[in-house]
Amino acid sequence: MTPYKYVMDHRLQRSVEYLKTNKYSITEITSLTGFNQVTHFIQVFKRKYGKTPKEYQKN
Repeated sequence: MTPYKYVMDHRLQRSVEYLKTNKYSITEITSLTGFNQVTHFIQVFKRKYGKTPKEYQKN
């Protein structure tokens, strides 16, 4: 596993924890997990989990 992949996986795992609490907006989670842009966060999240963070949060 490359360092980049490791960091992305860690950030995405943290984002899932934040999404489950329903306390934070997607923009806040983007910032809390170290992503610079919301669009990048959404793209990476969807690639890994098959749905957008908002869709994940609703379920």
